[in-house]
Amino acid sequence: MSNPESAAGAPDPNAEPTPDPESRADTPEDAQRQIAQTRERLGDTVQQLAQKADVKAQAQQRVQEGRDEVRARVDGVKEQALQLGGRVQEVTPERAQQAVGQLVGQVRAAPWAAAAALAGGLLLGRLLFGRRRG
Repeated sequence: MSNPESAAGAPDPNAEPTPDPESRADTPEDAQRQIAQTRERLGDTVQQLAQKADVKAQAQQRVQEGRDEVRARVDGVKEQALQLGGRVQEVTPERAQQAVGQLVGQVRAAPWAAAAALAGGLLLGRLLFGRRRG
């Protein structure tokens, strides 16, 4: 076996591996250090492969990231609504604020009545404005 490569240029599977001059251990301590480093790299590689193979954990992580994003957006919308509500209160006359407050109180007391009034208004609007188009 004078040549580790065959005539086609591919490595000979029966050839002895040639040691890398930089990985050669001069002392037993060097050999032990290299073995420890190799074990550590191998352990890291195995851990990375295990994480990639754990589809359930990846899906759970994506779901949690989605939840966090939705919560952040909801918090942003709440903040905008509070700011808008503050501005509306600043510019809305007191009488209009009282009327809105009374309306909200009535809706809370009888939500079915509010739903019926809304449905009736939509139906009336559809009848009135639907005929004008046709």
